[in-house]
Amino acid sequence: MTWTERFKTSFDQYLDFFIEQFTAPSLSAPITMIGAAVAFCLLVEMTAPRKRDWGVLDRQGLRLDLLYVVWVDLIVWPAGLFAFLAATEAEATKVVHGLGLPDPLPFTVASLPEPFALLVTFLLVDFAGWAAHYTIHRVPVLWRFHKIHHAQTTLGFASTRRFHFAEYLAFRSFLFVPLVFLGVSVDNYVGMIWVLTFLAFLSHCNVKVPLGFLNRIVITPDNHYWHHAKNLPKPYGVNFASALCIWDHLFGTFHLPDDEPELGIHNDDVPTDFLGQQLYPLLALFRPDPGGSFAAGSSRTESPPAYEKESATERNRKKRERAQRKR
Repeated sequence: MTWTERFKTSFDQYLDFFIEQFTAPSLSAPITMIGAAVAFCLLVEMTAPRKRDWGVLDRQGLRLDLLYVVWVDLIVWPAGLFAFLAATEAEATKVVHGLGLPDPLPFTVASLPEPFALLVTFLLVDFAGWAAHYTIHRVPVLWRFHKIHHAQTTLGFASTRRFHFAEYLAFRSFLFVPLVFLGVSVDNYVGMIWVLTFLAFLSHCNVKVPLGFLNRIVITPDNHYWHHAKNLPKPYGVNFASALCIWDHLFGTFHLPDDEPELGIHNDDVPTDFLGQQLYPLLALFRPDPGGSFAAGSSRTESPPAYEKESATERNRKKRERAQRKR
């Protein structure tokens, strides 16, 4: 079966599954889980808002964020994301056969007992997500797509879906390639994506609750808001975790001070409308980046990002403020 044939077959299968979620709804259906996640996050934002002046239902950018939720979960997934993943799995299997390697490969995830297989799959998917996220921040051409997500100056649960469609398709599909060779099935991979989806909704919530040590173990609003900070002490950004913060701790990218970050990017030239944002990175490929990038070399002539130029006076002022709050 060719890549195109596998894509079409998988597309038809997922489209049937997608329609069935509405004609025969169930609690385990992805659409139901997305709805539950949205309702839960709305409730916690109304109960314990992080920034009261942002509002909840009247938050700046909420309507655009909700459009992105519809775009990703009701259009991008049914229109081909699952089919891309399935076709990618088929092509990777062909490579295994072409190299004369056994199928399945020895010592794959599939060879482990079920509970361990799921745990290892989760760890592999989570680490792959961290590595890909870090790479997107470092490679200028990729950052121009991801920049849309970081241009937001307010955050709420729905902000997690504000991505360019090409980043979503490429990120999920190519991220899956190395996992195929380790025996991760497309069904298990998609299942893990749904787990990470709930965490992503939660981590962008405009909510402030005392989570204590959990802020250093899993992704939360407290640590992920610093990922969206405008001024950062580390090049390329911090806190790239999708679920577990262990990868940030291991690679020195974890950052969680006591103060609150200002959100957004420097020299923001990202449009504020949906169509403009989808066209932005494509058009930006043909013009210099005015700034606002965590990625090294986004412009040969531009000065270092503003977060690298924070004065010693400003750092000392922030230290004094943190010390006073602790007293």
